[in-house]
Amino acid sequence: MDSQPGQAHEAFILDDNAVARADEVRDEVRRGYFVRTRSDIETYEARINDMSRAQATFANGGQIVSTDYEKPGSAPGTPYQVRLPGGLAARCNPVTAPNCGR
Repeated sequence: MDSQPGQAHEAFILDDNAVARADEVRDEVRRGYFVRTRSDIETYEARINDMSRAQATFANGGQIVSTDYEKPGSAPGTPYQVRLPGGLAARCNPVTAPNCGR
């Protein structure tokens, strides 16, 4: 269940907008919360092939990144596809382990 930081049962936070809430997402991840963010909202990013929200999502350290476009060939007809940087299946968190793998 999504809740607010500081609640006794808090473990999971739903922060959909990783662009507008970038500082909050990074802070929550640093504080040990499990954060879900979105790399695209509705079909906006896919229609204009805009990866900026996905890039912000990955940079902010949210552990779950939701997308409707994990495979190529989106319905809007653009090449928009969301995958971890480098096409990896998993990676170190850039907020909690910034030097991992270097």
